[in-house]
Amino acid sequence: MYVPWLLNFVQKVNFFPGIENGGRFYVLYFILVTKFSDTGAYAVGSLIGRHKMIPGSAGKTWEGFAGAIAVSTLASGLFAHLAGAKLTGMNGNTRSFWASC
Repeated sequence: MYVPWLLNFVQKVNFFPGIENGGRFYVLYFILVTKFSDTGAYAVGSLIGRHKMIPGSAGKTWEGFAGAIAVSTLASGLFAHLAGAKLTGMNGNTRSFWASC
């Protein structure tokens, strides 16, 4: 049930109404950010990870967590910048977002 339920969200994002070219770039964006988060956590955690999150955990460190946040944020910003208008609503114009709140 876990895998089909999560894959259903890919379909919902891909066929979301009102998005130019469907949601293909959003699906690619979500996969890219997730993969870079995992890669950043593994790379930083293996290289400099010293402080375990939970004493009995399988190697999860606070340094790895920080690496995941940093690398996925950089990947997100770079992809949003390169994709430009293909990611409607992610153009970096935060003034219009805060004005609507």
